[in-house]
Amino acid sequence: MPDVRRAPGPRGGIFFGSLRAFQSDPIGLLMAARRDHGDVVRLRLGRVTAHLVSHPRGIRHVLQTRHLHYTKRTRGIAKLREILGNGLLTSDGEFWLRQRRTMQPAFHRERIQGFGSLMVRAATRMLDGWERRSGEGPLRLDLAREMMVLTLKIVAEALFGADVEPVAGDVDRALGVALHVTNDRVKQPFDLPAWLPTPGNLRFRGAMRVLDGVVLAMIRQRRRGEARDDLLSMLMEARDPETGQGMSDRQLRDEVMGVFLAGHETTANALTWTLYLLSQHPGEQAELHAEVARVLGARAPTHENARQLAYASMVIQESMRLFPPAWLFGRSPAADEEIEGFGIPKGSLVFLSPYVTHRHPELWPDAERFSPQRFAPEKAATLDRFAYFPFGGGPRLCIGAPFANLEMLIVLASIVQRFSLRLAPGACVDAEPLVTLRPRHGMPMLVEPRVPPKGAGHVREG
Repeated sequence: MPDVRRAPGPRGGIFFGSLRAFQSDPIGLLMAARRDHGDVVRLRLGRVTAHLVSHPRGIRHVLQTRHLHYTKRTRGIAKLREILGNGLLTSDGEFWLRQRRTMQPAFHRERIQGFGSLMVRAATRMLDGWERRSGEGPLRLDLAREMMVLTLKIVAEALFGADVEPVAGDVDRALGVALHVTNDRVKQPFDLPAWLPTPGNLRFRGAMRVLDGVVLAMIRQRRRGEARDDLLSMLMEARDPETGQGMSDRQLRDEVMGVFLAGHETTANALTWTLYLLSQHPGEQAELHAEVARVLGARAPTHENARQLAYASMVIQESMRLFPPAWLFGRSPAADEEIEGFGIPKGSLVFLSPYVTHRHPELWPDAERFSPQRFAPEKAATLDRFAYFPFGGGPRLCIGAPFANLEMLIVLASIVQRFSLRLAPGACVDAEPLVTLRPRHGMPMLVEPRVPPKGAGHVREG
């Protein structure tokens, strides 16, 4: 590419460049790369050349303006396919577009609003359990696990009409193993055959037996039963307009796995980090308690009154700014490209990191500070669309974003309506950048029932 410049970047080691740093501390490497070298940074990761693009102009170029020229043919997506298969999250081109059109009606606003009461019931069952288990003092819980199990139940019932409560713990553990092994595989410069009985391969196979067993059981049960008005039935009834063929069980498995697992994982992490940040900022937690008491009183949240929880929405958005569940996206240009005057070679990697961009000092003053007021309507209106992109952007904006936003609002309001939270003494909180941004050591939290408003009893629906 003779007419464009080569982007600056860290020199790294002679043989592997910055690969070792990426393996040990990917967030630290990317944050330092943007700080020291600018908004387009060249990184040598072993045999791979990558470019970190951190400014909204470049992100818009990749995700929107030239999105057809940036594919998902990356090493990370290839490894993720070993869990999710070739579904909406991991596919490209005409196949992706056909699947997106098939699934879109299941995520229309009216349909999502109808899931509000289901979300409330699931959250209420969880909180009732907390109340029964609490004694005279605060109850100690791993909030990360509680949120994983809750969001798994919600997405399974809402989108697939399935009750996964008996296996929710097994699914959570299996997904954690699969994500850890996948993360390790992505970072290795060379692939080992999947058939080798290495500890990682054996753990991965065991985890996938659990995940596939749950998903394929849902599909088999539905094939034997009656059709329902949910995503799984819509996928089963969908027909290719050219051939008239429906999806095979394998394709159904891939689409279900993407929504069922990826959807609940990201929402659970967002809720966990939100609750952590509130526990560390008592003033913001008190303001949220006041809003929930004012708007809801003793009523349960619904999709109607959730719209009035403006501060709760700001809290969630600020949490996803600091701890975006999907912290890193990868793309690969199908031909030589140019971003901000720098050459991006065909077949190389392009990294877009919400974690990094959400801390860009030109976009976010005092970026490490938790400040929900950044998302007050008058301020949010001035933000560049690609300065904040926890759900991605452009045509591939996450199809489940409206569902996740309503779920997070309802669950958060339900929790703070009944409980106060503080981090357990001695807890070690560290972000673990796997495929998603998980808390490395869980989230040990002390939860304590709040004194209800005078005259109020248990939360009631309506």
